[in-house]
Amino acid sequence: MKWYTKAAEQNNADAQYSIGLLYYLGEGSEKNYVQAIKWFTKAAEQNNADAQYNLGLMYIKGEGVKSNSIDAKEWFKKSCENGNQIGCDNYYSLSEL
Repeated sequence: MKWYTKAAEQNNADAQYSIGLLYYLGEGSEKNYVQAIKWFTKAAEQNNADAQYNLGLMYIKGEGVKSNSIDAKEWFKKSCENGNQIGCDNYYSLSEL
């Protein structure tokens, strides 16, 4: 966490994503969905496809945020546009509803 934080402070999207993942899984820290959302968002805004995908999942599940399929669909779309195939699959699934 210490080294990821140092890199994240330099706007390293991969480090920001990794911190979000640690908070999401509760590894190296207590599980904290609000912190996971915060760090995934920082990475997602820099076009990190995995962070965008995880934000979509968290919006679908209502983890750390109120469940919102519209926001989930938007994050899945961005993830898809950045090369995440599972993001594409989830985006298209939500588009069919």
